[in-house]
Amino acid sequence: MDTTVITVESADYGVGETDRVTFVGSKYVIDERGDLHVHNQTGNVGSFPHGSWRAVLRGMIAKQAAGLTSVTA
Repeated sequence: MDTTVITVESADYGVGETDRVTFVGSKYVIDERGDLHVHNQTGNVGSFPHGSWRAVLRGMIAKQAAGLTSVTA
């Protein structure tokens, strides 16, 4: 299952202040302006304007017990 994790400027999305947003079952695109758009099978589920996000990773959820030692994106 693809998961998108975005580090953003600290913000409160309704569950307390954080600098990370996670979307399970999603992929992302970066448009020509540098805006980040996250989408899944139902459509666009999140957009982050250029300058509000710092990094984005896409990978698979894995349990700590799986013995993985690196991040794959």
